[in-house]
Amino acid sequence: DLPGNWPDYVFDPGYSLMSLKEVERYVSENRKLPGLPSARTIKSEGLDVGFMQAKMLEKMEELVLYVILLEKKVSSLEEQLVADRK
Repeated sequence: DLPGNWPDYVFDPGYSLMSLKEVERYVSENRKLPGLPSARTIKSEGLDVGFMQAKMLEKMEELVLYVILLEKKVSSLEEQLVADRK
């Protein structure tokens, strides 16, 4: 059932991407990334390689979205800086 759940949904327009502040808060409180099992869970329940491959791809795709958002912010700030200097 993995192919039907492959993480291309991350790029759907309605995908709810956590803000980086929310991710930071979650990681600080839980010491793991959202949606991934903890080390304790893996130790007690084992590792499903297919599930982890899909989750790792999901996280990589989310990182691409964060980089795109940050690049847009940087470009906007650069444009604003140029406009302010005129």
